[in-house]
Amino acid sequence: MSKILVIDDVQDIFYLVKSILEPAHQVFWSESLRSAEEALKHKKIDLILLDVMLPDGNGFHFLAELQTKMKDTLPPVVFLTAQSHVSEKVLGFSLGAEDYITKNSDYLEMKARLEARVRKLSASSEIKKIESFGPIKINVHTQEVFWNTEGQDKLIELTRLEFKIFWLLIHHLGETVSRDEILQKVWGPGFQVYTRSVDTHVSNLRRKLPKVVFLIESASGHGYKMNLI
Repeated sequence: MSKILVIDDVQDIFYLVKSILEPAHQVFWSESLRSAEEALKHKKIDLILLDVMLPDGNGFHFLAELQTKMKDTLPPVVFLTAQSHVSEKVLGFSLGAEDYITKNSDYLEMKARLEARVRKLSASSEIKKIESFGPIKINVHTQEVFWNTEGQDKLIELTRLEFKIFWLLIHHLGETVSRDEILQKVWGPGFQVYTRSVDTHVSNLRRKLPKVVFLIESASGHGYKMNLI
């Protein structure tokens, strides 16, 4: 399910987008650029639908600012606006917008273009199912880890908890992750689990991972740190 943020001071536009994309996707609304900034800080947004003329600023300027602030983490942006001059469309695309849809578009055309954009998001997320770290490939959805050795991908059989610990450590390469953080992010809050359980699972993980690729170090009784060799 993709998360779409509609930035528009007209609530009816938000309801229109909701009618097109929900319930298959989740649609949020910000009626100003200020509230949109807050939403982007606290939500993982997959697509932004942005008006040009807003009460507290200009959508073109806002996109330029987001590109500076968010850089590679900026989700795709589609302008959805009443501004229909060719020069404005050219400016929108030159700023890196994925599409430029005018509000006076035929409903079926708007629906088709929004649905096409969301399908593209879904296709991109499928590609991102597989992550690679050197000779290691990780299938995020099946929680499988493969080691490419002698030209073949060999499955490293991990339990669900071992995979979650591995996933946490590999995304903090070179950084110490405390036992408490591992407990919170792997088991979750509310579970009565002793920190000794972390040590046991990390020990099993060390045994299963190829030692020519990974090194998991204990950090003075505080936690663990993973490095690629």
